[in-house]
Amino acid sequence: MNEKDKLICEIIQLAYLVNEHTEFCTFIRFSGHVDSIDIEIRASKENWQSEILRTEFYTEVDKYRTVKDPLAFLKAKRDILAHILKDEDIPYEECDVEKYLVEEYTF
Repeated sequence: MNEKDKLICEIIQLAYLVNEHTEFCTFIRFSGHVDSIDIEIRASKENWQSEILRTEFYTEVDKYRTVKDPLAFLKAKRDILAHILKDEDIPYEECDVEKYLVEEYTF
């Protein structure tokens, strides 16, 4: 196994452990046909509809972001999950903020 393989396995394992050993609920999807991982962290097992953190990334070439160092990018994802597992809180200061404008029209 190369370093990238090990990091991906660690990320998936940590997401699973966050689900098992914290109040948070996680959803993990690995799509091998496009080499992507999607991890969602929800408020709790009872309140699993309430998404509080999400990441989706391609493990080979990230088509939506400019990643100068793919291994450092994977390590950062791993480290955030490790923090959540250890401290049972979300390190928002280490996360990217994405804002969306949502408009709703009614008549």
